[in-house]
Amino acid sequence: MAMKTYILSLADSIKHVPEHPERTAMKSLSWDVQYQVWPSRAAMLKTIDMQSRRASHHLDWRACKIPMATFSAIVAKD
Repeated sequence: MAMKTYILSLADSIKHVPEHPERTAMKSLSWDVQYQVWPSRAAMLKTIDMQSRRASHHLDWRACKIPMATFSAIVAKD
């Protein structure tokens, strides 16, 4: 499975809920936000962990944070 990458404007990213939030990470690109969907949560967390072992950088991936009510609805759907 290939990783899916997409870019949204900062304004659009505020309301955006990723299709697979448990394995989606984001990073800021000035006035845009880039999202990447990993094949698995473990792969995403390994990438974020490897980045945390060095000095932080503004282009580092961060796990997506979504409201708990939205997350509960996603989990209940599955």
